[in-house]
Amino acid sequence: KSDVFWVHEQLLCRRSKFFETALNGRWSESDDKIVKLPEDDASILRLCLTLLYTGKTQLLTEITVGVATAAICALCLVYIQAEKLQDVRSRNQLIDEIHQITTDRGKFGDIELALPHFVAFFYKDLPESCPLRTLLVRLWICAGIDIKVIDAGFIPLIPQDFLVNLASAWSHSRANSRESTWVARDYYCPDTEPEKPKSEGTHGSEQRGRPRKS
Repeated sequence: KSDVFWVHEQLLCRRSKFFETALNGRWSESDDKIVKLPEDDASILRLCLTLLYTGKTQLLTEITVGVATAAICALCLVYIQAEKLQDVRSRNQLIDEIHQITTDRGKFGDIELALPHFVAFFYKDLPESCPLRTLLVRLWICAGIDIKVIDAGFIPLIPQDFLVNLASAWSHSRANSRESTWVARDYYCPDTEPEKPKSEGTHGSEQRGRPRKS
């Protein structure tokens, strides 16, 4: 089975360099206007498209106190997908949503206990220049997590380069207490999206693997 997403082609190409190349280059997809993404998760792609059309993933309207961990996990996965699709605007919007969750603890709860798991799971898959890598270091500092309190068996799962970057950031940071603020725009990518066209066509994007949820 496969999931098929119908998307306005010009909107998709304007936001994603990946789709712009696929649909306007020499790939076979440029002829039939269907891009197959068999390795990608349909639920994450669906969140990407929700973000594309509405400017939000809608996750913040669905989560309640105590489930911020799951929301941030989902946002990181969407961010990685947006990075793959070369969608700068979506990546910046996702940073805004992560900011809202991590700074509004009264609504979304405390994520400190889960942060080491985020680092172990996501950090190694992000390019060295990716702002989300830098943000994970900053979130650790904001949370004031002491590496000594982490289970010794879990520490080897944390990437060595994260620990090096964390040590460097600590030495240059004033956040030696439980400082919980950071500025979202400091972790934006440069947005080079052109002006919106007056009209848009449609395009089908097919995703094979996970069935569509009803």
